[in-house]
Amino acid sequence: MKLLFFSMWYFPEPVGKPHSLAKEMIRRGHHVTVITGMPNYPKGKIYSEYKFKYLIIENIDGVRVIRIKFFINRSQNAIKRIITMASYSFFSFVISIIIGNDYDAVWSYQIGFPALFYSLIYNKPHFHEVQDLWPIWAENSLSGMNNKLKKLLILFQRIVYMQSKKIFTISEGFAKSISSIFKIRIDKILVLSNWADSRVSNIKVDEEIQKSKNNVIEKKLIITYGGNIGKAQALNSLLLAANLLKDNQKVIFIIAGDGLEKQKLIKTAKELNLNNVVFYSSMIPEEMAKLLKVSDILYLGLSKDKKYRITIPSKIYTYYAIGKPILASVEGDTAELIKRDGVGFVVPAEDYIQIASKINEIINIDRNILENIGYKANILYNTKYSGNIIAKKYERAFNIEKQK
Repeated sequence: MKLLFFSMWYFPEPVGKPHSLAKEMIRRGHHVTVITGMPNYPKGKIYSEYKFKYLIIENIDGVRVIRIKFFINRSQNAIKRIITMASYSFFSFVISIIIGNDYDAVWSYQIGFPALFYSLIYNKPHFHEVQDLWPIWAENSLSGMNNKLKKLLILFQRIVYMQSKKIFTISEGFAKSISSIFKIRIDKILVLSNWADSRVSNIKVDEEIQKSKNNVIEKKLIITYGGNIGKAQALNSLLLAANLLKDNQKVIFIIAGDGLEKQKLIKTAKELNLNNVVFYSSMIPEEMAKLLKVSDILYLGLSKDKKYRITIPSKIYTYYAIGKPILASVEGDTAELIKRDGVGFVVPAEDYIQIASKINEIINIDRNILENIGYKANILYNTKYSGNIIAKKYERAFNIEKQK
């Protein structure tokens, strides 16, 4: 079967689902074309190798990727954000008309209008993925988001949701919210988790890297966060916890990645004179996976804003795949997932005192026990959350069950 994907973000941007799903569909014998933009996330600046280009066609892991240039703005201005999405929607729809109707189904990620119009014109089934409750989540963070504009945007989103044959989302909390806010039948919404990219889940760490880790950070508990560094991740709480523990010689913190909040965190670390915190630059998935693999505890934080109670970050499945215990400062669905699966430790969101207290407890836990918790996480990933397993569910939803 031929599938057409619409996603404003795509690899090498750190938004994993579109490319992970495309690769799984390719692996299962289908053909996938993706219409996306020039890579710019998370800073809103086009990556250097894609600058001054208006249209690019690439082949990435067997996926045909068509990149277009459109207006980009990641400011906190609601109108500029809307123009950004409208710009992508318009140009991607134009490209989809040019490449024709030789597709059996259409999948859209977050922004659904180009897929909606393509679906209507060519009478193709449209499947929409929701991992952000726009515009609800934007009403307190973007300037210019008044009540009339919000109601209009909710109406637009409802049109996309109503037109879609099926809506995919990542948690029961999301499903209930979509149904309640946008008046969508709950049986139209299918909860399917994200998963770790295969370049991460299959990573091996050679002896030289492990030996280097043992020599440089001997006998220290390494607590690592890896990924996007934004407000949602609430990493300032981790720094404040590190400040409480800076006289403890048994623990070191690593924050790896990039994002809008990184420079603020670096400034805070300097002001607090945190010699137990190390910042690493953004890195390719394979290198990030190696860093996570040689860590002892993997940290996950989310803002205590109530909207994050219903989300489950895709990062958590990367942590499962790596096979290390998780320390999470979260609430809601993510907290329940970790507790239910027994793969780590949970404290309230943004509570740096509880984070520090829990770390003090973890320091005194036998390393074999920690290794067993990580092993359990990896087993759960391979038997319940892997791309191969979840992709089969997408196939059933697309009505393209692979013949064996």
